Amino acid sequence: MAKCFNYIENHDDSQFTLKELRDVRTGYVPDNKTIITRLHQKYLTDVIITTKVKSFTIIFFQDAQANILSKAWYDNKKDPEEELLRIVEAAAAIIREDIRSSVVETKSYPPPSKMLIKENQEIPKNACCISYRKS
Repeated sequence: MAKCFNYIENHDDSQFTLKELRDVRTGYVPDNKTIITRLHQKYLTDVIITTKVKSFTIIFFQDAQANILSKAWYDNKKDPEEELLRIVEAAAAIIREDIRSSVVETKSYPPPSKMLIKENQEIPKNACCISYRKS
């Protein structure tokens, strides 16, 4: 599992598939349940694992994006105009990561009469705040 842990910790991504982690291993590859258990043991509450029925498993590290952004933020302090641009870029990175981490069913769609019922239920909260202004 050390190869998997190194792979995770040395990537800027915060999202991986179980297949991707299995492919990192050479020789003996433990079963999916063992890998998931080891991830939970090592990363505790920092890891979210989502399995879609008859599909793939997504492993998401929620603090990874915050750590990456925080480190990059303090390493690159600049003048006020560039700081404003960096704030926007950081917000965009957070929103992109939230959107990428959403699992959406694409094999089937609801009938047209029910298409817009609860249309925002799968849109990440950070992405929704762009179009809705709080008064």
